[in-house]
Amino acid sequence: MKALFFILCFTILSLYIKAQESIDNFANSFALAYNLQNEGKYKEAINAYENIIASSTLVSPEVYNNIGLAYLENKEIGKAVLHFERAIKYAPQLKDAYQNLQAAQQQVKDAPKKNISTIANIFNGIASVFSANQWAVFSLLLSIGLAASIYFLVDKKRMIALFSISPILCLALIFGSMQKSIAMREKAVLLQSKVMLKKEPNLTAQNAGEIYEGTSMEILSSQDNWYKILLADGIVAWIPNSLVEKV
Repeated sequence: MKALFFILCFTILSLYIKAQESIDNFANSFALAYNLQNEGKYKEAINAYENIIASSTLVSPEVYNNIGLAYLENKEIGKAVLHFERAIKYAPQLKDAYQNLQAAQQQVKDAPKKNISTIANIFNGIASVFSANQWAVFSLLLSIGLAASIYFLVDKKRMIALFSISPILCLALIFGSMQKSIAMREKAVLLQSKVMLKKEPNLTAQNAGEIYEGTSMEILSSQDNWYKILLADGIVAWIPNSLVEKV
């Protein structure tokens, strides 16, 4: 029994040491890349960040955001947009990534514009405050509070709690559903300088318009070596999957 206990303790200690070494290595590598970026050595910083992404088991939105900035300074718009999108994918509440993405998209030639109302913008802004999982936890806590209020309170207090908590719970469920829907969307970014879209998944099909490096798109489906995509302005078209990179 003692032997088993010592083996268990040794295993836990070994895992802890390994995890701590991984965190320390990540921190040192990140500091090196960050310093290179601050010194204006963007290509070297990009290589350092790419090494972190390739070698680390940790998913860091800050790394994606910083490498996006380095790509942007290095005039590689497509890869800048791609990494900002990845930062947002892993941390929907990271405001810097949204601002940087907007700055990068302003440099995309003829970038498709979203046709979205002010109300939708407000709802999207509120929904992005938390991730889908965080909204789910918030909704669960509200549900528990609502159930407890109904069970323990009486008469007017119960009605006040019911009418106070219920609308907030409904909104939390809506925002959580919005974030889950956004997280489930498969997105991609064009890394080529210019591409002609097609109305059907073949090179001889009728053209559907041109897009330029850095254009983001939602992948609706795939067929052979083609993606059916949706652009921000509502245009649906086909593009060879080798020309884009998934977020």
